[in-house]
Amino acid sequence: ENVLAVLDASVRFDVAPLVQFSVQFLQNHTSSEHACRMLEVGVQYGLARLVDKCIELIVTDDHILESEDFGRLSQAAAIELARHDSWNMHEDDIFETMLRWAAANASSEEEQRCLAGPILEHLRYPHMSVEKLKQLSQACEVPHHLIFEALFFLLQGSAAPEEALHLTGRFRPRPGSLLFSWVPTAKITVSGEHQETARHTSSNGFTGVRGDRRMQHGIYSWTIDIAETQSSWLFVGIAHADDTNDVAWRSTGCMMYCLDSRVFHQGSGSNHPGGDRKVCSGDSLQVVLDCTRHTLAFGVNGEKPTELFRDLAPTAYVAAVDLRDCGDKIRILSSNPHVRGLGGARPS
Repeated sequence: ENVLAVLDASVRFDVAPLVQFSVQFLQNHTSSEHACRMLEVGVQYGLARLVDKCIELIVTDDHILESEDFGRLSQAAAIELARHDSWNMHEDDIFETMLRWAAANASSEEEQRCLAGPILEHLRYPHMSVEKLKQLSQACEVPHHLIFEALFFLLQGSAAPEEALHLTGRFRPRPGSLLFSWVPTAKITVSGEHQETARHTSSNGFTGVRGDRRMQHGIYSWTIDIAETQSSWLFVGIAHADDTNDVAWRSTGCMMYCLDSRVFHQGSGSNHPGGDRKVCSGDSLQVVLDCTRHTLAFGVNGEKPTELFRDLAPTAYVAAVDLRDCGDKIRILSSNPHVRGLGGARPS
């Protein structure tokens, strides 16, 4: 509350250093619990970086999208959500989510159409399914020229990767969200536009890197690219958010060992139900944390993830990777499975 008061005063009196300090504080302390409220603050004061962070938290968390806080967002905030790139949902589901927001804020069908109109203009109809577009063509929520434009785009076929990068407006696929960034340490160097790459830069010996997002409600999925490793002595998984131990696999971590796919918790390992398998440089490992069912699953190179941990403690978790050899490097890939022609990965 104090920081918001300081921000309001510093904006009114145009005290730039104080505005910058307030915004940085809000960015550093914004969590999923307060994301909707902080989004309204960002929209009110035109704070683009705060808006980006809040939207990324909101659209990648089913628990928030189904909450009363989401339903109470202003129309201006809802428009920012509809415009944003961070959605990992299919465009069909984004449409339904924004329509649900409008329904929650309207007392009649006419009022719902008025609320939804400016929001639906920002959806990317060329990336909807043909079935959904056909359904919309028989209703009156969306102007027909947007539907016909999308159908014509789909008839032309998917753009090649190099062409997709140059698409603009509604035709450009949403790259999606990385869900989190890595937190650098004395032994881990973090790089990339989104702090998505982490490299072991100290002498050989296990050291860990953690994600900066606390995950406690809903389902989270992310993919770790094993960019470089000498021996596959890496552990990938999660750890309790408040665990201060450097190495997760020896403490609260629920981890899969890349050397042979064994699973580890508190330093104790057990065999993978599918047998030994080495995960090497160039491989990718998908991690699926289901905080509703309290399970953790892993999948290698696009294979269907296998549940390796059940009955997880109902607490907050962060992504965790333990690296052993100097030079070992990992990278977070985009979590959006619906990107056309972009390989599902952000550039690093």
